[in-house]
Amino acid sequence: MSKEYSIETKCIQSGWKPKNGEPRVLPIYQSTTFKYETSDEMGKLFDYALLPKQTTEAEIRRGCQEAIKYNCKAFCYSSSEWTPIVVEELKGSDLLVGAAIGFPFGQQSSKVKAFETEE
Repeated sequence: MSKEYSIETKCIQSGWKPKNGEPRVLPIYQSTTFKYETSDEMGKLFDYALLPKQTTEAEIRRGCQEAIKYNCKAFCYSSSEWTPIVVEELKGSDLLVGAAIGFPFGQQSSKVKAFETEE
């Protein structure tokens, strides 16, 4: 396979050097491949979720530390009972607290969901 490109390919692709967070292909094409300088920048694309009902306090604390380590956007969990622990563990980081409301099916009334939110 030759590495020689046709003039058409050179006209379209030559000189395009994506900047941080820009698509690797020319902007006229739709792409889901993006360029990031570091894995830390990519971490903000993900939430860290720990959702099993039987989750323990030790698992919540360990999950928070892993979310910080991987520079995630948020730490999500299934029960508001963990909120004080999550807030304590995430203190000083820029991670968002993601308490699930109406978990897992969301079948509660709006009134119950509002109560859970306040709690």
